[in-house]
Amino acid sequence: MTLPGNRSDYMWYWFNYDTPAYGAKPVGTRLQNQFGLYDMSGNELEWCQDWHHSSYSGAPTDGTVWEAPSIPYRVVRGGYWGLSARCCRSAYRFGYAPSYRYSFLGLRLVAVR
Repeated sequence: MTLPGNRSDYMWYWFNYDTPAYGAKPVGTRLQNQFGLYDMSGNELEWCQDWHHSSYSGAPTDGTVWEAPSIPYRVVRGGYWGLSARCCRSAYRFGYAPSYRYSFLGLRLVAVR
Protein backbone atom coordinates (compact mmCIF):
# COMPACT_ATOMS: atom_id res chain seq x y z
CA MET A 1 0.00 0.00 0.00
CA THR A 2 1.30 3.42 -0.92
CA LEU A 3 0.44 6.27 1.41
CA PRO A 4 -0.57 9.62 -0.07
CA GLY A 5 1.80 12.58 0.17
CA ASN A 6 5.51 12.56 0.88
CA ARG A 7 7.49 10.53 3.40
CA SER A 8 8.15 13.81 5.22
CA ASP A 9 4.44 13.80 6.08
CA TYR A 10 4.88 10.54 8.05
CA MET A 11 8.38 10.55 9.55
CA TRP A 12 11.10 12.61 11.16
CA TYR A 13 14.54 12.19 9.64
CA TRP A 14 17.78 14.06 9.18
CA PHE A 15 16.63 16.64 6.63
CA ASN A 16 13.08 17.43 7.73
CA TYR A 17 13.23 18.25 11.42
CA ASP A 18 12.03 21.64 12.53
CA THR A 19 13.42 23.79 15.29
CA PRO A 20 14.61 22.83 17.75
CA ALA A 21 16.67 20.89 15.26
CA TYR A 22 17.69 17.92 17.35
CA GLY A 23 15.72 15.56 19.52
CA ALA A 24 12.52 13.58 19.54
CA LYS A 25 9.26 15.27 18.66
CA PRO A 26 5.84 14.87 20.30
CA VAL A 27 3.95 11.82 19.02
CA GLY A 28 1.23 12.67 16.53
CA THR A 29 2.97 15.62 14.86
CA ARG A 30 3.14 13.66 11.60
CA LEU A 31 0.42 11.66 9.83
CA GLN A 32 -0.44 8.12 10.92
CA ASN A 33 0.77 5.16 8.86
CA GLN A 34 -1.43 2.53 7.20
CA PHE A 35 -1.74 0.72 10.56
CA GLY A 36 -3.05 3.83 12.30
CA LEU A 37 0.19 4.34 14.25
CA TYR A 38 2.00 7.64 14.59
CA ASP A 39 5.75 8.19 14.48
CA MET A 40 6.75 4.58 13.81
CA SER A 41 9.36 5.75 11.32
CA GLY A 42 12.04 8.13 12.43
CA ASN A 43 11.65 10.27 15.55
CA GLU A 44 13.23 7.70 17.91
CA LEU A 45 14.71 4.24 17.68
CA GLU A 46 12.39 1.93 19.59
CA TRP A 47 13.54 -0.93 21.79
CA CYS A 48 11.98 -4.30 20.98
CA GLN A 49 11.70 -7.31 23.23
CA ASP A 50 13.43 -9.62 20.73
CA TRP A 51 17.14 -10.36 20.94
CA HIS A 52 19.11 -9.33 17.84
CA HIS A 53 20.08 -12.03 15.34
CA SER A 54 21.98 -11.53 12.10
CA SER A 55 19.14 -13.10 10.09
CA TYR A 56 15.59 -14.40 10.53
CA SER A 57 16.69 -18.03 10.18
CA GLY A 58 15.11 -19.92 13.08
CA ALA A 59 12.82 -17.06 14.11
CA PRO A 60 9.41 -17.93 15.61
CA THR A 61 6.67 -17.95 12.99
CA ASP A 62 3.78 -17.44 15.41
CA GLY A 63 4.52 -13.83 16.40
CA THR A 64 6.08 -14.68 19.76
CA VAL A 65 9.21 -12.99 21.06
CA TRP A 66 12.51 -14.42 19.89
CA GLU A 67 14.09 -15.11 23.25
CA ALA A 68 17.83 -15.76 23.29
CA PRO A 69 19.45 -14.23 26.38
CA SER A 70 22.85 -15.59 25.33
CA ILE A 71 22.92 -12.92 22.60
CA PRO A 72 24.25 -9.59 23.94
CA TYR A 73 22.00 -7.21 21.94
CA ARG A 74 18.29 -6.38 21.83
CA VAL A 75 16.61 -5.23 18.62
CA VAL A 76 15.92 -1.55 17.99
CA ARG A 77 13.76 -0.45 15.03
CA GLY A 78 12.41 2.51 13.17
CA GLY A 79 15.35 4.88 12.77
CA TYR A 80 15.60 8.25 14.51
CA TRP A 81 15.67 11.95 13.69
CA GLY A 82 19.45 11.96 13.04
CA LEU A 83 19.44 9.31 10.30
CA SER A 84 18.66 9.51 6.60
CA ALA A 85 15.11 8.77 5.43
CA ARG A 86 16.30 5.42 4.03
CA CYS A 87 17.02 4.25 7.59
CA CYS A 88 13.76 5.54 9.10
CA ARG A 89 11.44 2.61 8.44
CA SER A 90 10.13 -0.25 10.57
CA ALA A 91 12.19 -2.83 8.64
CA TYR A 92 15.41 -1.02 9.60
CA ARG A 93 16.78 -2.87 12.62
CA PHE A 94 19.97 -3.40 14.49
CA GLY A 95 20.99 -4.19 18.04
CA TYR A 96 22.27 -2.45 21.14
CA ALA A 97 23.23 -3.84 24.51
CA PRO A 98 20.23 -3.51 26.89
CA SER A 99 22.32 -1.27 29.16
CA TYR A 100 22.94 1.29 26.38
CA ARG A 101 21.33 4.71 26.91
CA TYR A 102 21.11 7.63 24.51
CA SER A 103 18.70 10.44 23.63
CA PHE A 104 17.56 8.77 20.39
CA LEU A 105 16.45 5.50 22.05
CA GLY A 106 12.97 5.03 23.46
CA LEU A 107 10.10 2.63 23.70
CA ARG A 108 6.42 2.63 22.84
CA LEU A 109 3.78 1.92 25.44
CA VAL A 110 0.63 0.30 24.19
CA ALA A 111 -2.77 0.34 25.87
CA VAL A 112 -5.40 -2.22 24.99
CA ARG A 113 -8.98 -0.98 25.26
